[in-house]
Amino acid sequence: MTPEQRLVAAILQQAYRDMFTAGRAPANGDDGRPDNASIDGAIRFLTDTHGHKAWWRNYYCSLLDLDGDVLAARVRMMLDGAMDVPIDESPTKRDSGIKRHEAGVVRARERWRHLKNPPKTPRTSVVSSCAG
Repeated sequence: MTPEQRLVAAILQQAYRDMFTAGRAPANGDDGRPDNASIDGAIRFLTDTHGHKAWWRNYYCSLLDLDGDVLAARVRMMLDGAMDVPIDESPTKRDSGIKRHEAGVVRARERWRHLKNPPKTPRTSVVSSCAG
């Protein structure tokens, strides 16, 4: 693998990791809650079917001889619950790591549902107070 390919693989891996683990460390006043914008950005990058995020994902995948559309379809299946989300079950990743991963999967699936079906904003009438 060339250095460029390692960089591209790292970009894709980081997006995948962010989808399940994006959050802030509880420091400097942060509360440690997940950063929805980072999770949403990773989900969009990995699942969009058109637009600039899909184009970049497909371009990066092509540099690794992968089909970005197949990757996106599989990620969408994972987020829909139709496919299991793989996890590293090595002895060092047991217990707390698995629990964090499971919580990340739940959070990512919640964000996925939100992105697919955003809450509707109520229609309001705006009355101009300008007098002519």
